[in-house]
Amino acid sequence: MGRQVLIIDDDTDTCKLLTRVLLKIGFCADAAYTAKEGIQLFTRKHFDIVLCDYNLGDSNGLDILIKVKEISPDTIVIIMTGYLNSNIEMELKEHGAFDYITKPIYPEVILKIFKNAMAFANNKTAVNGQQ
Repeated sequence: MGRQVLIIDDDTDTCKLLTRVLLKIGFCADAAYTAKEGIQLFTRKHFDIVLCDYNLGDSNGLDILIKVKEISPDTIVIIMTGYLNSNIEMELKEHGAFDYITKPIYPEVILKIFKNAMAFANNKTAVNGQQ
C-alpha cells in the first residue's frame, strides 16, 4: 500500500487529475473539496502528505497548514497556488510547509516534489529510529 495523500482543492477537475497522477506513482489519494471537509477527513484517517490549494472558498491553505501541523506535526504539507507573493511564501515556510507548487500544475513537477517529500520523510524516520 502506498503513502496516503489528502488533496484539498475546490476544483474537482484538479483533484481528479492529481489523484490519477499520484496513483500512477504509487500513492493512495483521497480528495476533499472544502477546507472543512478536508480537516474532517484528516482527523479520521492517517495521511502522510496533505496537498492543499491556497485559495479555498471557506478558508485558505495557510489555515489548513496550521491546523494540520497542530494535529500531526510530522505530516508533510504542500500548498498549491495560482499566485504567490513573498509574504505568503514566508508565512507558509514559517508554519512548516514542505513546499509549494504554482499553478498550472504539471505531472513532472508533482513527481519531483513528491520524490523530495518521500526522501525527506524517509530520512526523518531513519534519524528518529536511531535515537
